[in-house]
Amino acid sequence: YLSNVVGAIIMMVGVFSFARRTANPWIAVLAAAPYFIIVMGMSGVRQAMAAGIILLLFSRWERYSLLTRCAYILIAAMFHTSALINNIFLV
Repeated sequence: YLSNVVGAIIMMVGVFSFARRTANPWIAVLAAAPYFIIVMGMSGVRQAMAAGIILLLFSRWERYSLLTRCAYILIAAMFHTSALINNIFLV
């Protein structure tokens, strides 16, 4: 249970931090709820953790240097290798 709770916290911190950057944060959360939060969060815990880290990175993209962005992507990739596709955004 502990690993699922930690994974859910990481994912939801990423979702809420990314949603706060939008014009209507609650609409962003409402749009993410059916598939991203419920389906992906409950079926793929490792991928949801990686996506939460990537969303946290995207919400603070302008503040971070290139090295910090690479570090976030590598940390997310330690949970799921699908996070490596975000290297495209570094270019």
